[in-house]
Amino acid sequence: MRVLIFLCLTTALNAQVLRVEQAFGGMECASCADFVKNKLEKNAGIAAVNIDSKKGIVAVDIKPDANVKPQLIRDWVQQSGYQIKATTIKARGTVEMDRGVMTLNLGKDKLVLLDHEFYLRELIRKKVEITGQLEKAKLGEETIEAVGVKSGKAVQ
Repeated sequence: MRVLIFLCLTTALNAQVLRVEQAFGGMECASCADFVKNKLEKNAGIAAVNIDSKKGIVAVDIKPDANVKPQLIRDWVQQSGYQIKATTIKARGTVEMDRGVMTLNLGKDKLVLLDHEFYLRELIRKKVEITGQLEKAKLGEETIEAVGVKSGKAVQ
């Protein structure tokens, strides 16, 4: 059974997307990695970019209170000409219940999370940090992007 959770991906006090790891294919040279790194670092909301061409992962740390959505990282890498694979995010916020659905309160834009293993059910009204992977999901008749929660824990 999948539990749907809404994850907001904009700024709010002490709540944010912390890191995005974008897997990719087709980057074969150091100058290609430098091109993508420089493109990503031009965004004011990016704190750090690390690229591992051998593993095929771009790891992007987001500045506190920055409005950088995981989809933007994916789009920037794809627009640079590389095959997009899995996108993993780490985010921090407060778990709340809204009309029978748990939400991770981060701001106003929303992205549905799929809590496959029920990591968050015990954490309502607590500040948490989650890690999960972007995936497609159905919400009613609409296909949306969701984050499958891989881990969730209470934080200070």
